[in-house]
Amino acid sequence: MAPVPGDLGPLAALLQASHLAVPEELPGLVHTHAAGFGARAASVYLADLDQRWLTPLPREDGKPNEEISVDTTLAGRCYRTLEILDFVDESGDRFVWVPMLDGTERLGVVELVFDGGVTVGNGEMMAYVRLVAELILTKGGYGDFFEVHRRRKPVSVAAELLWQLLPPLTFGSQDLVISAVFLPTEDLGGDAFDYSVDPSCAQVAIFDAMGHDLQAGLMATAAVAAYRNARRSKLDLFSTAEHIHRNIVDHFGANRFVTGLLTSLEKSTDVSAAM
Repeated sequence: MAPVPGDLGPLAALLQASHLAVPEELPGLVHTHAAGFGARAASVYLADLDQRWLTPLPREDGKPNEEISVDTTLAGRCYRTLEILDFVDESGDRFVWVPMLDGTERLGVVELVFDGGVTVGNGEMMAYVRLVAELILTKGGYGDFFEVHRRRKPVSVAAELLWQLLPPLTFGSQDLVISAVFLPTEDLGGDAFDYSVDPSCAQVAIFDAMGHDLQAGLMATAAVAAYRNARRSKLDLFSTAEHIHRNIVDHFGANRFVTGLLTSLEKSTDVSAAM
């Protein structure tokens, strides 16, 4: 459905309406502005931390959505396969599930509902949902709304610390994919990883701090911070390891330690180094 002259398209309208919105208002805005391309309703579902359930974000109209299993539903299949999937009910209404992505990082799905006979291209729906994903990432820094709805279990303080530090769990480009999984998600202990990718090189580090408590989480955080500091200072792998070691010993003492794997891959030659 093309916008009438002088009107904003649904993407521009959603973006403009979101500027002064708090996170709790975003699901309602997504629902309202989906009408710009013919959808009667739109609902946002975020994947929980374990990626086993899709949790609905409540709207102001109080739509009684329920959690959806990733393993046994059409919405879950959309999330797993990254395909746009749909079905038509007995009344002729069309229900469409669109994967919500940040690059290759899966955030959840959006359900779009169309009256019978309304036809919308996949490209238009995907563009709208991609904007929704970007807004969730942007607005997530201003409140706890999205994070609270991703949690089905209490999260430890150490895990709270590390989840704020970790990069997106999945990155993908034309010639490289990086992906990580943490279990249990509610109690990461001292486990962490980090990466940096540029056109010529990919650098990845994995850390495991001694223990499984807040002290371990603090050490893992310090290790990641020291790793980023060394990487951004253009140190080589050996100097980076020395830099991390020195910071851990200086702040936590010689009796505590962090094990780790530091890697560097030259993408143009596929030459890798690790330590």
